[in-house]
Amino acid sequence: MPPSVNHEKVVRFLVLGGEIDAERFCAWIAPEAETRSLDGWVRGRGAGVDVFLAGAEFAVDALFFLCEQVVGAADGTVESRDPRGDEPLWSGFHQLPPL
Repeated sequence: MPPSVNHEKVVRFLVLGGEIDAERFCAWIAPEAETRSLDGWVRGRGAGVDVFLAGAEFAVDALFFLCEQVVGAADGTVESRDPRGDEPLWSGFHQLPPL
């Protein structure tokens, strides 16, 4: 595993559901997050996807908005939740194995 990092950045935990292709979404969001210099991870979860983003507020908000557009176009849903506080966070953005 990559080394853990300590962030004093904006964090957002997204839960995606509905009619989305989890594998394609995970492959799509990873380079989008890297382009914005975000840390975090994405993983498929049954019929949905979990995304944890950390970084500059404008970058996190921009990717959240883009997720809403992409997922909404596929008749899916995006819900932003407060992080529990025990989510793993490493430097960089990572695709984790599905649950």
